[in-house]
Amino acid sequence: MHVYEKLADGSVEPRHFVPMASRPDALRPTRVTDLRKWIKEGKTVKPSVTTVMDMWAKPGLVNWLINQPLHQAYALDRGSMSENQWIEEVKRLTEVEKDKAPNAGTEAHEAMQRGDETGTVPEGFEQLYANACEAVENWCGFRQWQCEVNFCAEHYAGQADRVSDGFIVDWKTKQFAEKFKPGAMLYRNHWMQLAAYRQGLGMPGAKCAIGFLCLETNEVEIAPVSEVQLQSGWRSFTRALAEFYETKLDMEIMV
Repeated sequence: MHVYEKLADGSVEPRHFVPMASRPDALRPTRVTDLRKWIKEGKTVKPSVTTVMDMWAKPGLVNWLINQPLHQAYALDRGSMSENQWIEEVKRLTEVEKDKAPNAGTEAHEAMQRGDETGTVPEGFEQLYANACEAVENWCGFRQWQCEVNFCAEHYAGQADRVSDGFIVDWKTKQFAEKFKPGAMLYRNHWMQLAAYRQGLGMPGAKCAIGFLCLETNEVEIAPVSEVQLQSGWRSFTRALAEFYETKLDMEIMV
C-alpha cells in the first residue's frame, strides 16, 4: 500500500516501503499494520488516494488479471511437462507479463517528469513527450508546471503528476495501440482520483484531465473530466475513504 508522511518541516514524503525485520538492508511494501503503528506513535501518516480507491473493485483491471493466465495457458505448449509443471510455468509467465505494464508505465512517468524538470527526456521518449506537451497546451494553453507534487490532506495524501495554477493533469499509459481508444478510456476511478487530488492540493475549483499515453505509437489523448464528473467522483471517493478508515483502521472519520 502507498502511504505518505507529513514531516515537522511541512514536507511530505512517501513511505511506500519499510525495512524487513529479518533483513534490514532489504525493503518490503508497507502494510496496513505499519500504518496503524505509525498512527499510534503520533506520526502524521495518511493513505494515498490510490490506496483508498483500492477499496472498490476495478472491473477493467479485474478482467485483465483474469485474462492473463488464460492467455498464457492458451499459448504455452505443455509438451512433456507434468500438469503441475505446466501450471507453475503458466503462473510464472503470468507474473512476468503482469510486471511489464507497471514497469513500462513507471518509465514513461519518469520520462515526463525529467522532461518537465530538465527539458530533456530519456532516449526513446522524445516524441511521446513532445506530443504530450502539445496536447496539454492545446487543452489549457501554455503553462508552467510542477511535477510529482506531494500533498497531505486531513485524511489522505497523494502525488499529482502535473500541477499548475488551476489545472491538474495525471498521466495514464497504454502499452499497446490496441488498448488506446480515444474517447473511451475515461472511467469513474479517474473522476475519483482527480477530484481527490484537487481537494487535497487545496485547489477545489481546478480543471482536471487525464493524459493517456500510448507507448507503442506515441499517441496522446487529453481527456478532460467535467465538473459534474468531478463532483460525482468526490462523493464516491469520500465514501471509499470512510470505508477505508472504518474497515482497515477501526476508526470513524467525518469527511
